[in-house]
Amino acid sequence: MATVNLLTDVYVGEYGDAIIVTLIDDDGNPEDVSAYTSTKTLHARSPDAQKSVNWTVTFVNTGADGVVQFTPAQGDIDRHGDWEAQFELTTAGSSKKSFPFVMRVGKGVL
Repeated sequence: MATVNLLTDVYVGEYGDAIIVTLIDDDGNPEDVSAYTSTKTLHARSPDAQKSVNWTVTFVNTGADGVVQFTPAQGDIDRHGDWEAQFELTTAGSSKKSFPFVMRVGKGVL
């Protein structure tokens, strides 16, 4: 089961730049997710549970190293605090979900 412990360095109002994440296995090693070539999504819910966002996820390399990325659009990240998040990767006949994790969004100065 893929895991992300805590995603930080995300700030309200950020968009357009890829956010890179490494999915890890139960032993703390990068998880090979290269077989999941169909839909790859990061589901996230704001701290007040009033907003849900689904981002398309892509492999940075081949997925064998567990490194994936997603790119928020303008207006996606509009609240600070701890967002609940979960990756979902699919391939023909199979679906894999990460353990739910926290995406900590900071206020920023501007």
